[in-house]
Amino acid sequence: DIEQSNELDDEACHWMQQSLKSYDIVVVPDFGNGFISPVMVNGLVEYSNYLAVNTQINSGNRGFHVINRYSHVDFVSLNEPEVRLAAHNLYDPIEQVAKQVGERVNAKQIAITQGPKGAVLMDLENEKKYHVPALSTKVVDRIGAGDTFLSLTALCSGSDLPADLSVFVGSVAAALDVLVVCNREPTKPVDLYKYM
Repeated sequence: DIEQSNELDDEACHWMQQSLKSYDIVVVPDFGNGFISPVMVNGLVEYSNYLAVNTQINSGNRGFHVINRYSHVDFVSLNEPEVRLAAHNLYDPIEQVAKQVGERVNAKQIAITQGPKGAVLMDLENEKKYHVPALSTKVVDRIGAGDTFLSLTALCSGSDLPADLSVFVGSVAAALDVLVVCNREPTKPVDLYKYM
């Protein structure tokens, strides 16, 4: 319903305007299910001190939901198909494609998760690239690993930790996450420190 949508947009944007500046880091796992409207995207971009976003591809939004809907994101975390879809580029080296997408959304950093090939973080401000190999030796369930990577890497990056350390911490958290079926347990700090 359009009327309800406008009312929700107004309420969400009012809350963002009043509240987001009090948060150091805003992490947005944007699943493309229609909840985050273009008006809300603009509010997130305008009022966030540090914005970290993943625009997830799934069967309900394939081909229609890409990071390009955001005009500015400090930290972007996508898997390789999500980056390639945003650039409409299937063949060029992933670093080249990621740089193009990162620049389009005015990102400081863009991370690309590549499953068994690990993760790459492109620090666009400093023109550096960091690669972390896949750290898991056993995969029980991949569900939630990208969200875990987004959350921990964004928190580190938004806290001004070095880029190589940020992508390492996120990769460790994702390696722990794939050991658990369907997000049944959170990533615990003790487990994270032990794994590192």
